[in-house]
Amino acid sequence: MSAGSDQLPGTPRDVRHFGGNGVHTYRFINAQGKSKFMKWYWLPKLDHRSLVYDEVRKIQGKNNNFQRVDLYNNIEGGIYPEWEFAVQLFPDDGSYIYKGHDFLIPTVIVPFEVNPPMKLGKMILNRNLNNFFAEPESISFAPSNVVDGVSFVPDPLLQWRLMSYDDTATYRHNSPNGYTLPINRPIAPINNNYRDDSISTPNGIGGVREPSANQTLAYTASAGETAGNGPVGRHAAVYDWFGQARLFRGSLDSYAKRYAVDAYRFELGSAGNAAVVQNYTDCTLNKIDKCLARRVAYGVGATLPIIGSGLRTNLNNDTTPYPSLYPLDTSQEANKSNEGLAVAVVANDTVLTAPDLQAMMPLLSTQKVSLTVVAPRIGMLETGVMADTSLLTTSSVFYDALSIGSSLSANSSSRTGLDPDMLDFVMEAYGHGKGIAALGSSGSAVLKVIGIASESGV
Repeated sequence: MSAGSDQLPGTPRDVRHFGGNGVHTYRFINAQGKSKFMKWYWLPKLDHRSLVYDEVRKIQGKNNNFQRVDLYNNIEGGIYPEWEFAVQLFPDDGSYIYKGHDFLIPTVIVPFEVNPPMKLGKMILNRNLNNFFAEPESISFAPSNVVDGVSFVPDPLLQWRLMSYDDTATYRHNSPNGYTLPINRPIAPINNNYRDDSISTPNGIGGVREPSANQTLAYTASAGETAGNGPVGRHAAVYDWFGQARLFRGSLDSYAKRYAVDAYRFELGSAGNAAVVQNYTDCTLNKIDKCLARRVAYGVGATLPIIGSGLRTNLNNDTTPYPSLYPLDTSQEANKSNEGLAVAVVANDTVLTAPDLQAMMPLLSTQKVSLTVVAPRIGMLETGVMADTSLLTTSSVFYDALSIGSSLSANSSSRTGLDPDMLDFVMEAYGHGKGIAALGSSGSAVLKVIGIASESGV
């Protein structure tokens, strides 16, 4: 086997291999009115996989539906994606602060090392949609739609979204009846004023109706919490807006840090205004990490920030790396499942035999890995192998690993049996960190020709 650089952080490989979490903090409130803060997460059963930056740009140009196709094909093939639903719980002491993390700031992440999540449930996608317009195109989401026992914190952005998202859904459906559509209709019955004179009181259903006593859930202010009206801005003067990015960078391995530098260089290198590039380097990157800022500046021709600039401003000066912030690290997610991954088998009229292919298939099928034969042309090859796709209709970026070579001896006329285009296909895959299986002497010959040292022969 031979492999290039490790897979690095960036755009997720597909929908099945990334998690999600709530941007805001919510409350759990029990029947006695006691409150705990809550942040929720979707954790992928298959763990996390990502694409390197060059792959992202090439996939966008060659098939920008790649991730949607991957999800559809896996569900159709019975490989159902799963996510576990987990929450972190925090004490509600009225401060909205937990170990330096401010719950009134949108997007704040509390590392799992600081507060381990508890798993409460699971989501499985076990069928594909039947009607795109009637299902995904008609879905209405709003953070205000919560069940009993869930409430909110006075995060200014969340408070605005409680009204605006619901209002937007009403206008998007051109009707207050969006929540009666099958895709939106709740399992439990609800009462609202959306029908018979939209969202007004009184209306045809008798106006707002008071809930019965046993449905009322009173909220009691926590110790130290001040009730009343007014702006929530007490943390603005001391909050470190770059601290979370700094902690994330500190949790990355060397490959991931290099990836981040290359990504910044690509984006800033495309900017046509040198002043914009310099300002972003000095006023954003340098406040995250001066090493990051200087490496990026060097690559885009900007002036390197002065050593010692970009002083830290976060209150606890925390530089502790939190591995949970970088789940792609093998120490976090070892022995990942290969379900739904794709292997390209390189072939032509002289490379790869039918017995070779038959020997591979059981090894991959037991792991639910798909196999695609890639050749210069589609159809039956002279070796008796059927080519599924050609170099003109596919790309190495669509596969997770490659297999090259066969039990046949290497073609002495070309030393490899592969033409230059197919060698480029293999070399590109290697550059993106794909695993490459070299079968027999012909596979080893390919690796030697393109300058790749095989880690072990197959």
